[in-house]
Amino acid sequence: MRTKTLLKASALLAAAVVLGLLTVQGTYALWSRVVPVEAGTIQAADFRVTLTDVGTDEVVDMVDVSGASARLQLKPSGPVSSTMPAYAGLKVSNVTDAGSDFTVQARVGPIPTTTGELADYFSMAVVAKTAPQGTAGCGPDDFAAAKVGGTAEMVLAKDASAVFCFQLMLAATAPEALSGRQAKITVPIIVDQL
Repeated sequence: MRTKTLLKASALLAAAVVLGLLTVQGTYALWSRVVPVEAGTIQAADFRVTLTDVGTDEVVDMVDVSGASARLQLKPSGPVSSTMPAYAGLKVSNVTDAGSDFTVQARVGPIPTTTGELADYFSMAVVAKTAPQGTAGCGPDDFAAAKVGGTAEMVLAKDASAVFCFQLMLAATAPEALSGRQAKITVPIIVDQL
């Protein structure tokens, strides 16, 4: 019987506490106050990558203000012949204004095949190399020991730069009649935030 009486007393006490908390709109704190707080300012960082032609130092943002991809025409080191390749370089810089770490990966997309009269005789290779403070040129030394292929990639920390070097080659079997002809190749550069 004693247990039954104890349970009734506990239930009555609990009901009184709940009723008391409901009447004062319950808080367990010794004090309570609501203070309005004004919203702070949040500034978004930009995803800004610049491209620089190593030969001319021409700089463009990778994406313009309208959101369109930039086009940068590289100037090779000279004419391409069957005995002497030409070289071009593209410096990629991660110049975001983000307040914290902002690492990106830049890569050369698949290099399309050349069309037109030079299609069967023209080829291109690409390598990635780190860039010193100034703009570094590209040449035969960049292709001597490096793994050469149709694609390359680099990881760039905030405020870092690197260079994609392109080697343009004409096959020894190219007919003399093609001398002086021009070829245009569009090479996609893809940058992703890591």
